[in-house]
Amino acid sequence: MRDLRYVSKAMARLGYQLSSSEHGTMDSGEVRFTNGINEIFVWKDRSQWMIKDTRTVLEQMGLWQAYDDIAAFCDALVRYAMTKYGEAGFGSSSPEKK
Repeated sequence: MRDLRYVSKAMARLGYQLSSSEHGTMDSGEVRFTNGINEIFVWKDRSQWMIKDTRTVLEQMGLWQAYDDIAAFCDALVRYAMTKYGEAGFGSSSPEKK
């Protein structure tokens, strides 16, 4: 998938690694990233990148759209991960109580 390296690099800054990638036809497919706790799915249909979640969740974050621009998509994906799972990507931005 063209431009996947940019998405992988953006996710790596948050501690996520590419865990699977299924390629379709015409530069499309689905990609899964994980940080060992959470998983984030994205897909690409030809030139458009999308975050895979419910419409309600994505609309609430202002992310219910397809992205042609890879830089704009990477920014949106980072915002999604940080909003949904916290800055550390572990479900909350507050430290755990012991």
